[in-house]
Amino acid sequence: MKKKSGHRRRTKMVRRSRKNLRRTNKRKSLGKGRRRSTRRYSRIQRGGMTEKELAEAAKVKADSGDKVAQFNLGFMFENGQGVNRDYDIAVYYYTLAANAGHIGAMFRLTDIYRYGREGVGKNEDLAKEYDDKVYAAEAAKKAAAAKKAAEAQAAAAAASKDE
Repeated sequence: MKKKSGHRRRTKMVRRSRKNLRRTNKRKSLGKGRRRSTRRYSRIQRGGMTEKELAEAAKVKADSGDKVAQFNLGFMFENGQGVNRDYDIAVYYYTLAANAGHIGAMFRLTDIYRYGREGVGKNEDLAKEYDDKVYAAEAAKKAAAAKKAAEAQAAAAAASKDE
């Protein structure tokens, strides 16, 4: 039995319209999901605090020597989040965090010194120094992970021999 040509055209049109409808719904749901999750994440991350309160809490932690808080406070001063934008203070906190071993702070210092910012001039020597520190820290991190994996593999091999 032969199918009618009109039937074929209608089914193609239906398929296309369903496909377009799915695409449209997917776009809408993705947009809503992103907005909701971003709002939820920022509320969770801040703990219901304003940016100014968050900056004050980070300052207390940073002054006690927490390298992550030092990096976060430097980031806040660099971008003007909850505090007035001040690159000198941002560099100060980034330097504290970098000296404590925070790789992100080293990277930000590399960027600041390479391109310069308001009040902080270009300094290729310091940029190169922090860039070298970033690569050295990442290499050390990879070596430590490889060593840990080798130890775990050796322990698993020893455990399998004992059985």
